[in-house]
Amino acid sequence: MGQLGCRALCLGLLDYKTEKYVVVKNKKVGLLYRLLQLAILLYLLGWVFLEKKGYQVVDTAVQSSVITKVKGVAFTNTSELREKIWDEADYVMPSQGGNAFFVITSLIVTPRQRQTTCAEVRRGGACTDSDCPRGEAVLGGHGVRTGRCVRAGSKGRGTCEISAWCPVEGRRRPEKLLLEKAADFTVYIKNSIRFPQFNFSK
Repeated sequence: MGQLGCRALCLGLLDYKTEKYVVVKNKKVGLLYRLLQLAILLYLLGWVFLEKKGYQVVDTAVQSSVITKVKGVAFTNTSELREKIWDEADYVMPSQGGNAFFVITSLIVTPRQRQTTCAEVRRGGACTDSDCPRGEAVLGGHGVRTGRCVRAGSKGRGTCEISAWCPVEGRRRPEKLLLEKAADFTVYIKNSIRFPQFNFSK
């Protein structure tokens, strides 16, 4: 009996079934059926589409966000920095997570800088202590004057002494890009958007 029941079950899976329709020859039931169909059609066309313009519903409370991330590692070996490994924490400004980012490809390094006093870099000329009023910031310069005129450079020209990060940054510009490998870095951009009215996110 067990084998017969199993066989009948397997054969039953291969059966083909069709719906059975009953045609009711009653004018009242047929009229009611058609009136219901007409009411639904009028509701959809008249109220939803024409009056409420349901096909034009707009969600004005759209919520969106853009997340950017840079990935990559570079190695440099310079006289100022020596051997250095650069990752995204070093070369991305501002730090990760904003809607924009800038990748540093080169920089000017002034080794052993510290806050002290030194001669301001300027293009020549002579000065006296009266030309360097104490506490006055150097416009377009690097610090605040100390009130002294000092000799600077090999030619011994006078320049105002300043309180600043010394030695001050030189005029020498990098001859080549420090982070040439930046062209090989990968940028991930994730854009999320949500329409609360339709409960839809992408």
